[in-house]
Amino acid sequence: MGPNIKYLPGAYWDFIDHHLPLTELALLELMKKCGFDAEFCAGRFLPYTMSEGRQYPIWTLRLYLAVPFVW
Repeated sequence: MGPNIKYLPGAYWDFIDHHLPLTELALLELMKKCGFDAEFCAGRFLPYTMSEGRQYPIWTLRLYLAVPFVW
């Protein structure tokens, strides 16, 4: 999943893994065709990019992976 092309039409293509333009309505339609139903749909839920977000210490990732019941 990535950002919504509706809100950043030009900048959407700045990342190599963005091959298919997606909006919240396209994903909602796909989910319904696969038998799922949405209780709530937020078009701006995902951030523009997660590549330069907050950097957490590696020990927190190791702890998370070591405790499967929190997954």
